[in-house]
Amino acid sequence: MKTRAGDAAPSMTQRILVTGAAGGLATLVRPLLACPGRVLRLLDIAPIPAPGPAEETVQASVADLDALRTACTQVDAVVHLGGLSTEHPGEQILDVNIKRHLLGAGGGEARRGTASAAREQQPRGRLPP
Repeated sequence: MKTRAGDAAPSMTQRILVTGAAGGLATLVRPLLACPGRVLRLLDIAPIPAPGPAEETVQASVADLDALRTACTQVDAVVHLGGLSTEHPGEQILDVNIKRHLLGAGGGEARRGTASAAREQQPRGRLPP
C-alpha cells in the first residue's frame, strides 16, 4: 500500500476501504468521506489519480482474494463501488460482480459494515462522522 501521509496512521484513526476508487462514482464520493481522523484506503485495478494526503492506494482487483484480505486489514468499514459496469466476458463478470470475494476477505476485520452500490443486497453499516 502506498500512502501520501508518510508514517502509519495512529491506531485511533478510522480507516475506510473504498473499492472501485478510480471510477466515476468513487471519485465523487471520496471528498464526501474525507474528514479529520479518517484515512481512505482506495482500491482499484486501475491507477488512482491524485490521492490526497489521508489516502492510501492499493492497485488490485476485487476478484483477487489475497489482495482483498490485505486491503481489509485494520479497516473499520468498506464502501464497495468496484465492479464491471460495461459488457465483458461472462467469466470476468462472474468473478468481479457476482462472486463477491469482498465480504469474505475481511475475515472479521471490517467491523462496522459494508455499503455497496451493487444491486445485490448485502449487510450494511453506517459510517460514523
